[in-house]
Amino acid sequence: LMDDFEGVEYGDPDDVVDSGEQVAEVYKAKCVDMGVRPIGSFLKLLKKGCVAEMVLDQSYFGDRGLAAVVSALRRAKVVSLSLADCSLTFEHAVILRKELAGHPYLTYLNLKKNTLGTQAAKGIIDLISLTPRLVKVEVDPNTPKLQSIKQTCLANMNIHISISTCVKCSRQVLGQPIEDIENVFLKELGKISSVATATPEHIHAMWLSIQASLHKNDYTLAVCDIECLHEWVTSLTTFISTPPVTVRPTPCCSYCMRAPTATLLLPSPSSFLMSSLTAEVAKLPTPVSPSAFARLVDILASTGSTLSLCSRTCGRALLRQGLMGGGGLVPLHKDSRDWKVHEHFGLLKVPSDDFCNCEDAMLADQGECDLSAALVVSRTCQHGEVEMYDPVYTFIASRHIAQNDTAKGWGVDLRSACLSIVKYGVIPAVSSTLKSVDRGQWSWERLENSGAELHVIAASRRKGAFYSVDPPPKGLDLFDAIRAALWGLAPAKRPVVSGCKWRMQWINLRDGVIPYNKFKGGLCQAVRIIGQKTIH
Repeated sequence: LMDDFEGVEYGDPDDVVDSGEQVAEVYKAKCVDMGVRPIGSFLKLLKKGCVAEMVLDQSYFGDRGLAAVVSALRRAKVVSLSLADCSLTFEHAVILRKELAGHPYLTYLNLKKNTLGTQAAKGIIDLISLTPRLVKVEVDPNTPKLQSIKQTCLANMNIHISISTCVKCSRQVLGQPIEDIENVFLKELGKISSVATATPEHIHAMWLSIQASLHKNDYTLAVCDIECLHEWVTSLTTFISTPPVTVRPTPCCSYCMRAPTATLLLPSPSSFLMSSLTAEVAKLPTPVSPSAFARLVDILASTGSTLSLCSRTCGRALLRQGLMGGGGLVPLHKDSRDWKVHEHFGLLKVPSDDFCNCEDAMLADQGECDLSAALVVSRTCQHGEVEMYDPVYTFIASRHIAQNDTAKGWGVDLRSACLSIVKYGVIPAVSSTLKSVDRGQWSWERLENSGAELHVIAASRRKGAFYSVDPPPKGLDLFDAIRAALWGLAPAKRPVVSGCKWRMQWINLRDGVIPYNKFKGGLCQAVRIIGQKTIH
């Protein structure tokens, strides 16, 4: 998924190549043009398909050698690049800035154990400012302009920090003295045994206190040193003198919104979340970002003492939504009232040929919001039509159908999203006034009071019906049932919307082939299934 970076020039996206073999050919051609010998270890990495995460530590390139490498990587979908202990100098920094500025995929750059002077540091700062996706650059602690490098990375995350206040002693803090402060804080919090056994009221009050501290610093966690951090963590478990009034738990799960009987609800859900938090942080492929930490605090503070969970799975999913963002697909429960596509159309033939029911397979980047189901369903409605539809309206209508307050909670299920476009319709993105509205103000009541014209526009674009592929007909499993439905509806070019637990590690897989049951965790994400392709 790639955004358009306004004002940044990084070459034609069509020039980007997919496979390691193609990048290797580009690299060989660059070496011939520059009159240098190809580096064997670099070619081996490319031939293995290790393009997304490129580790070239302790390599000596020379000026022309590095230029050939990064010039080839400019054409590759490299997300992480490590050049630690490579004897890089000012001249190398100039090459990095020239070749990698505005790279559409690069998010991490490791330059540790390199002697970078002031001018080299300035070049790295320019590289970061010209590459909007580059949000983390690691250098040695004694590197000149270290704070400027960190703050430029934070600016790429839309977090602008000048001077903050220590959450413990209230002294002013410039930048962030402790690296990955959010990770350090969550680990320290997990070490205190009394937190895991505290009452839901105490845990709720603790998260509200953390949230209030973040609000004072524009959603930034700031401490002046490690001692203040330890003291603050300890104080969070003892600052309550009188527990607040006990609030009866809500009758439905805070994640999937299912309403099981009281005997099926998970006992002590707050304690379970606290005991699972450290393990979920350890599973993350990257450190917890400031925006992810603020989102996690907001979710745990909003659930509060009314938190209810129907299973450990829902509890872990709630934590992952806070830590990773995105997703937003609430688990779907079976409903006997769904119309079955195989019963209505008799689609039982499983195809063997490759086919595709959609010419445009791209989806917009949803960022760290929970519009997954609404985004996929509204995009599916656009099939065969020129105008783009606004997923925010679909999201608000879906939450209204699911009887959930839009300003609280997270996500929506696919059935509610499909029902919304049948009952209320969709609106063109050009007609929408919702994109500039704050997430906390998205509500059906707001639309009823001030957005009546949007309902009129949407009603003219209502869809006729939707069908369920699950349960599959007798003799077919779900996989073949989806293929049969796609093949039977191929003349009408109809896709299937579904969901899965999306793992971040899948982004870097070679040729997009996922090893069976290799990765754990992940976020519930809506997907469009548009056809099949046999990979030999």
